[in-house]
Order: sequence, then C-alpha cells, then structure tokens
Amino acid sequence: MDTIEVDSNEKELIEILKRRNADYRTTGNADNIGDLRCEDTVIERKEINDFIESMGDHLINQYLDMTQYPVKVLIIVGFHKEVKFNNLQKYYIGFYGMIARLARQGITVLQVETNEELISVSLAFFAKAKKLPEGYRIQKRKGDPVRNIIDSAAPRISKKAREALLEVYHTPINIANASLEELQNIEGVGKSTAKKLYNNFRAIKEE
Repeated sequence: MDTIEVDSNEKELIEILKRRNADYRTTGNADNIGDLRCEDTVIERKEINDFIESMGDHLINQYLDMTQYPVKVLIIVGFHKEVKFNNLQKYYIGFYGMIARLARQGITVLQVETNEELISVSLAFFAKAKKLPEGYRIQKRKGDPVRNIIDSAAPRISKKAREALLEVYHTPINIANASLEELQNIEGVGKSTAKKLYNNFRAIKEE
C-alpha cells in the first residue's frame, strides 16, 4: 500500500493515523479531492448533520470530482440518534434518497459511529481487503427512518403505540412539539413511554 494522503485540516484523522503508525503525509486541500487518498481510492468524510444540511444538487456536484478515482467512498460519521432536531425532517425525507443518488454516480456510502471506525474502514479499502472489518457494511435503506427516530427516542415502544403516534402526529417533529399530557393520551403509549418520548425529544430540540 502506498503512502496515504490526508487533508491537513483533518486533525483528528491525522492523530489516529499517527497512533496506528500508518504511512501517511498531509496535504493542503485547495486542489485536493476527498479527505483521504491512496493509489486509486478516494475517501470523503462527512459528519451526519453536515451531510443532511448540504443535501441537494450542489452536494452531488461536489462529489462529481471524485469520479476521476476508480474507487470512490463517502463515509458518514454518526447515525440517526445524532441527528439534530432541526435536521429530522430533511433526514427522514431525503437521507436515503441522497445515498441512492450518490450510488448512481458510483460512490460507495457507509456509516460509522466514530472517526476511529472511519480509519479502520479506510485502511481496509486502501489495502484492497476482500471484505470490510467485522461489523461494517455498505449503507442501504433499513426499515423506515421515521419509525427509527421514534424507536431511538423510546427503545421499548410497542408497534401499536408507535403507529398510533404516527396516525395522530404524522411526523417526529410534531411528536416533539406535543405536551406530556397529550402523549400520555395516545392509545398504547402509557405514562412511562410518554415521558421518555417527551424528555428525549425535548433534549434534542434544546441542543
């Protein structure tokens, strides 16, 4: 494997590479594509909220420059539980659609929880590994993101209660704006689940 080029602005990635004794060198980002490059592979790193906030045609155009590399990878750091309240609607409406658009441009998209995991996955790509490290896979739509957001706010919520909430409020944002009393009055929700929904959505909203 050749020397890894890393954007000099990616301080945390540089520190991780250093700890792992990786062969790397830093480069300015004025004319460079992606945050990590090695041989025929380019990897772009994006925090999940940055990705959501920049979704649209301009994001697609930003990644078109990556097409000069045979292997193009976008790694999103963070999952739906890290999505800011103000980004929830864009997340569940457009997140997986944007991933599909990038896939049509030949860009592989993955999600990881931390930058440490990002480096593990990146090194596997650079080493031409036949498979990714244990526990990682290419991002594909899994379930309904609207329901995933509700499940993350109240992990033990029943399917009946979740569907009752959606029938009344339709979106996670409307649920977040409901009062504790209103949530308790939804069939199947109960006091404990209502309190979890109320507290967790309020915590997100206040960030």
